[in-house]
Amino acid sequence: MADHWDRPGWRDGRRTYHWMLTFPDHEQLRWLAHHCAGSVRHLAFDPVPLDGLHLTLRRIGYVDEVDAALLDDVLGRARERTAGLAPFPVTVGPLTGSPGAVMFSVTPWTELFGLHDALCAAAGEVTGTDYPAAAQALRPHVSVAYSRARQPARAVRAAISHERWVRPVEAQVSAAELVELRREGAAYRWTTVGRVELTAG
Repeated sequence: MADHWDRPGWRDGRRTYHWMLTFPDHEQLRWLAHHCAGSVRHLAFDPVPLDGLHLTLRRIGYVDEVDAALLDDVLGRARERTAGLAPFPVTVGPLTGSPGAVMFSVTPWTELFGLHDALCAAAGEVTGTDYPAAAQALRPHVSVAYSRARQPARAVRAAISHERWVRPVEAQVSAAELVELRREGAAYRWTTVGRVELTAG
């Protein structure tokens, strides 16, 4: 496993603009995340705060590189681009891993990819940035614990092996948030800049 926090460009105090999905009132997901994060608590992991569970869709850019005056235009274009999209359900789970985290996979991908591409197209029209398509750049997930050191993956696989069979939970995606993301210690925190509601259908 890699150290998740060893990330080029993320110097102290630096912040980014991201498109994210959040789950502030989903008690089942909170319980499942707390339970599964406990399986690696004896290893070098930082659990994600239960009020900080999220699904990252795309980083728009670092705050010091994006003109904040453009954000209203980004949100306006995003609302136009998503006008035909309706709320949709996703399945969060089962538990799996990546080089730097223990996380829940999120499926199905079709609607998530469509939302990602609409939001990125909106941001790209305003900022002039060419964002990669979801099919090349997005593997939807919700992290529950971040690796804070290089450590053997074998020990992590063994620790989470029994939790892979915990029953996934359902969640409804009805909005995407444009956030200003920051790091506070071993956690991500954010301030919401604006929301894009999915209202079609």
